[in-house]
Amino acid sequence: MVVHFPIVLLLLAALVAVLHRRITWASPALLWLLILAAVSSLVTIATGWQIRADSREAWEGTAKIGWIWVHQLLGFSVAAISVVMAAVAVILHVKKRQVANIPVAIVLVVAALLVSVTGWYGGAIVWDDLPDEVRDDQLGSSDGSNPFANPSPTPTEPADDEPPGSEPPSDPDPTPPPASGCETFAPGAATGHTGGFSGFYGADTGVAGDSGLPIWEFTIVSGTSGGNHYYNDLEGNKVNTIKVPVCREVHFNHYNEGGAKHDLDIGDWQSKDPFVVDTRELSGGDQTTGSFEVELTGSVAFYCSVGKHASMGQRGTFTVAEPPA
Repeated sequence: MVVHFPIVLLLLAALVAVLHRRITWASPALLWLLILAAVSSLVTIATGWQIRADSREAWEGTAKIGWIWVHQLLGFSVAAISVVMAAVAVILHVKKRQVANIPVAIVLVVAALLVSVTGWYGGAIVWDDLPDEVRDDQLGSSDGSNPFANPSPTPTEPADDEPPGSEPPSDPDPTPPPASGCETFAPGAATGHTGGFSGFYGADTGVAGDSGLPIWEFTIVSGTSGGNHYYNDLEGNKVNTIKVPVCREVHFNHYNEGGAKHDLDIGDWQSKDPFVVDTRELSGGDQTTGSFEVELTGSVAFYCSVGKHASMGQRGTFTVAEPPA
C-alpha cells in the first residue's frame, strides 16, 4: 500500500519543478512534496525489507529472482535521492532561497524516471506470470495426471487362439488391484494404520478407502485477515508445509473461514497447473472435500489459485514421504 506514495509524490514533484516558472506556489509545494516523498520512501524500504526473504524464496530458481535484486537496488537509489533532495529543499527554504530551480528540476526528472522503472519492476514481480518456468522442487506432469500415482496397467489383449468374443472369467468378489509397491486392503477394512507421525500433517483413520489404500485424512482452513491470505490448521497456526505418508488414499477437508474467496489446489503454483488436485472456489463459511491417491514420493506445491493469492504468500509445499519405520 505505501509503495504508491513515493511514486506519486516524486512524479508530482518533478512536474512542479519543471513547471516552476509558471507556478507561483512552486517552491512551498515542492518543499512539502519532497519531504513527504522522503518519508514515504523510507517507510516503503522498511516494509519491503521485512518481506524480502519471502519474496526471494517464492521466486528462487526463476527469472524473477534477478528482477528482485534490480528492484531492490533501484528502491534504495530512489530512497537515497528522495532523502537528499528533501534535505536540499529544507536548506534552501531556511536560507530563503527558491526551492524550485533548474538544477533541482533536472535531478527530480532523473528521480521520476528511476521511480517509474522501480515501480514497473515491482508490478512485474507481483503480477507477471512465468508459465514456462518450474521450480526445482516441483514435479511436473506433462499429461496433467497425478505424479504421485502409478499409471494404471494396460489391459491384456486376448490371445490369438482364443475364440472371438471370449472374456476372462469374472471374479465374484473383486478386490482393488494392488498399487505398485503399496500394501492394499479390502475397501472399508481395518488396516492397522492409525494415528499420525511426527512432522506429518493429518493422521491415518485406520480403514481402507475405495482404492484399497489406508485412508489418510487432514483438514486445512483458509482465510483473509488484514489483507493477508493464509492457510491455517484447526488451531489457527499457519500451515507452510503439508507432508503425508506414501501409499495412502488422502482425504482432505478444506474450510474457508471468510474474508475472501479461496480454493486449495495442488500442483505448480506459478503456472497455476493443478495436476494433483483442483478444488472449487469457496466463499466465506463454505467447505469442500476431496481425495486422491499417493503411491510415489515427491514434492509439489499447494496453493490458492484465486487472483494473486499464491504470489502474495498463500501457498506452501506438499510432500509425499516414507513414514517412519
